[in-house]
Amino acid sequence: LVAIGAAFFDGGVWAAAEGCFRRALAVDATPLTMQRLADSLLEQQSYKEALAAYRRAMQAVAEDAAGAVAQACGRQIKRVLAHMGLPEDDQDDSEQLPLDGTTG
Repeated sequence: LVAIGAAFFDGGVWAAAEGCFRRALAVDATPLTMQRLADSLLEQQSYKEALAAYRRAMQAVAEDAAGAVAQACGRQIKRVLAHMGLPEDDQDDSEQLPLDGTTG
């Protein structure tokens, strides 16, 4: 649906693009699809709806980025624990080092 919507958008058939993006969002609400919906609304001069869609896309990006960072940190924690010879479930954070690189 997103690809079809993009084709409609690129062809200037914005109402059809909007419909595709709305249906795609019902299945999987990705930030990019939200942005594409907002773009199609903007082209149709539906400014209030476009603004709301852009804001939802920005919020989704922020939430997605936080999730991606958490996942990346989780993977890296496992790597560090493996390098230290500790089990993955080790929760000992009693030795908290400052983030400026100093050790004391």
